[in-house]
Amino acid sequence: MVPEKPKPLFDRLGGKAGVEKVVDALIPIVKDDKRISKALAKTFGDKKRLETFRANLIDQLCRDSGGPCEYKGKDMKTAHKGMKIKDADFN
Repeated sequence: MVPEKPKPLFDRLGGKAGVEKVVDALIPIVKDDKRISKALAKTFGDKKRLETFRANLIDQLCRDSGGPCEYKGKDMKTAHKGMKIKDADFN
């Protein structure tokens, strides 16, 4: 008997609504993290930029977790250019 293939992470998170909840929980954590908040200060200080950031993050995590979303934002190198972000900041 072949073991059943596990559901994609997207499904286990609860679909797009679950991904949205994860992102909505993550954004305040990132905003309050003094190690990285300066790099994103312009994003958090502008309502339209924050909405775009949120939407792009939802699409990226949705896609990367096996969902049907299409990420249309910038590639990560371009998006973070000039922000002086190090690998440790992502971790």
